[in-house]
Amino acid sequence: MADVRVSDEVRAALGSEGAQRAAVLFHTGVRTGVRCAICNRELPAAGPVSVLLARGGGLYHVSYAHPHCSRSTLVELPAAVMDAAMPDALDMTVTALVLDQAGKLLPALVAETPTGVPLMADARGDQPGKLVSVMTTTLLGQGFGLVLDLEELPGRAGGWRIATRPERPGVLHLEITGRRGLLFYTGIALPPGDWTSLAERSRWCLLYVAAEPVPWPDEVGPDGTLAALHAAASTGAWPASRCRWLGRRDERPAPSHGTPVS
Repeated sequence: MADVRVSDEVRAALGSEGAQRAAVLFHTGVRTGVRCAICNRELPAAGPVSVLLARGGGLYHVSYAHPHCSRSTLVELPAAVMDAAMPDALDMTVTALVLDQAGKLLPALVAETPTGVPLMADARGDQPGKLVSVMTTTLLGQGFGLVLDLEELPGRAGGWRIATRPERPGVLHLEITGRRGLLFYTGIALPPGDWTSLAERSRWCLLYVAAEPVPWPDEVGPDGTLAALHAAASTGAWPASRCRWLGRRDERPAPSHGTPVS
């Protein structure tokens, strides 16, 4: 396990609980390839790692670096700089799967930030900032609810739509939009064989958004995948909803990366 180093100034800004969470985020995301914020090379799962903290405009941005690239430090940035960095930090991947809830098969999508270095919101005030995912707070304001148990069926988020079109055999292009024209994701997914037919019958789809990387098994299988989802949901920071499934759209949208807008 890596030696995650947190300087006194970073610990003072985050508080002890926030500093521990920053370390947990690294250990959770390292399997998906966390890169050094300075040299952009992948950070090792073992060995020393520095926690870097950018703060500005009421936001925190947690990242990590090799100690020889940078010591653990707090950098104050203008709000405009933090806002400009947000879309790149929140690029996403989406996994399509089928969940069995009380014997009923349901189509589901799991969206996650692949790097494990999410932007975090500052609670503001005189006390150390509490780490809260900007992604989570945005979705809760858009009608999502927090899910602790996969057996709970999420409520519907009005105004959310999922449109699809065939990209190539076995691959779907997804376009997920929220209220007031919010573009949440545009990109591909690899659905299981019966996923599309289930969505066509039900006309809606479960959408889970992992605020931290999902600990997917090295070898994908139904049991391991389900265990990984339960582990991620148990953190209590997993927004979810049922979104209307629009089905196939034959027109091709403009090329883009999966980028949520907060």
